[in-house]
Amino acid sequence: MWSRGGEALLRYLRDPIWQFIGVVVAIATLFAMIVRANPALVQRWWQAGLLGAVALIALVALVQFWRPITRGFRWVSHRAKGIYLRMLWQLVVRPARDHLGLMVLPDAGGVPQKPTGVYDRRRDKEPEPIDLSGATMKLPEELGGVELVRIPAGEFSMGGWLQQVVFVDTCYISKYPITNAQYKYFIEDEGHPSPADWTGGRNYPAWKADHPVVAVSWHDARAYCAWLSRKTGFAFRLPTEAEWEKAAQGPDRRTYPWGDSWNKYHCACAEREDSDTVHVGRDSPEGDSRFGVSDMAGNVWEWTSSLLKDLPYDPSDGREDPKAQGDRVLRGGSFKDGREQVSCAHRIHNQPEATGEEIGFRIAVSPE
Repeated sequence: MWSRGGEALLRYLRDPIWQFIGVVVAIATLFAMIVRANPALVQRWWQAGLLGAVALIALVALVQFWRPITRGFRWVSHRAKGIYLRMLWQLVVRPARDHLGLMVLPDAGGVPQKPTGVYDRRRDKEPEPIDLSGATMKLPEELGGVELVRIPAGEFSMGGWLQQVVFVDTCYISKYPITNAQYKYFIEDEGHPSPADWTGGRNYPAWKADHPVVAVSWHDARAYCAWLSRKTGFAFRLPTEAEWEKAAQGPDRRTYPWGDSWNKYHCACAEREDSDTVHVGRDSPEGDSRFGVSDMAGNVWEWTSSLLKDLPYDPSDGREDPKAQGDRVLRGGSFKDGREQVSCAHRIHNQPEATGEEIGFRIAVSPE
């Protein structure tokens, strides 16, 4: 039976039309499996072309070796054939189906639906809810009304391809990047120089009140934190690189704050053709992390307190010394960047004096 079926399939594969269909199916399947494993991998045309060539080679090899494969199946037990077909379904067919969007959600009543960006196709069920009772705080309106979200203490997996388990103490991190309106309280109270993109000396563009403040250096961001500390009595600061990444990816290691599947409509980025910063929270709650922190992907690069050093992260190696000389790490990507740069694990660095139209910051504080 298997031999006759193999002969019939071989006749189909010799037909040019079926060969073309097979090439398309093989390429689509390979793409589905790779993107399902790492959504940030396939981004450039040459990467797509390389994967397509690999898929074509795989198809040719399958055609060449189909006859001995089918002959071997004649001597395989019926139970083993069933196991093989189930493996084929789990590893090839179902990933391809899910990637193309024909997925049955748990509450869909058996009706195929397009998966949303929030639903994580790499998990069989929704993650367990996090207890966030009493997990927010807000500064007085005279200090800008900055909202902060509690990030609970615990371990998480930090890094991209090379991962490490890092323990982070409880901290609060601002729900959004600091905005122009919030930064102006500091400018007016301290007489600190205003960002270069503000007009008329100390006035930001009227339509950008709730946009992230940009063109601020690492030193400017730390001066803002020092001002807040004097006003409140709490030791406000920039988040460490580890705190930032944990707040972005949540406790279950996500590629993006909202999940593992790329969705350009969950952040301000180049693929969405955003040409400037956008108001904070535009893509909330769809683009939020599991802790409820917004704008962690795209909009503006955000300063961290951490000195540029190789991973693994070690807070005791001098990288958190504010007096140390060298570049500081920025996280999050900006409206100018694509899916790889806005992923949770991506990091860049710049001189602490650097400013730019895509560089901003958010703040953090440790509970007393």
